[in-house]
Amino acid sequence: MAAVTVSSSGLAVAAPLATETAKEVALTLHAKVSPIEAVEKAEQYSKAHAFEVFARKEKMETVYEVKAVNADALLKLIVDPTSGAVLKSKQITSLKDLAREHQNELHELAAAKTTLADAMSVAETSSGGKAIEASYKMHEGKLTYAVVVEKAGRSETVFVDAELGHAVSPMKSSSVSGEMGAKEGAAK
Repeated sequence: MAAVTVSSSGLAVAAPLATETAKEVALTLHAKVSPIEAVEKAEQYSKAHAFEVFARKEKMETVYEVKAVNADALLKLIVDPTSGAVLKSKQITSLKDLAREHQNELHELAAAKTTLADAMSVAETSSGGKAIEASYKMHEGKLTYAVVVEKAGRSETVFVDAELGHAVSPMKSSSVSGEMGAKEGAAK
């Protein structure tokens, strides 16, 4: 998790996430396949709409984990940061098993004009940094993407409106952790 504070530039500045290590961030920044490309590969493979991406360790290797939604289910895909190949794909849960509120959020996400990959590109352009992870977040009834970008050794979080596709004012105080972790737990 990352605590978010508002910087003088109007971007939310976050300390490194608890799951991030300096090595994972470095591997993400120097990987042959960027997180944006990992999202695109996962969406192409699964025919689903990605809503979260981050690097993590799996069996001593760093991989990208991409979470996506299709018409029926939440999916988890593992993408190789060297080749872009989807190494694993599995259904996390059926959408029917989620609370109605979460079903509605995910349907809204799937219909949004801005994809996760697009939001990450917007965040990179607006911050001058490199996207290292991203997830969706409902804020004041609007769907946004929280994109963590790395710039000059610091992490910043840029919020991108999923409907309009542009960076928006940061949330006053929040956490960047993907809300799906709690939703996954609730779905089990």
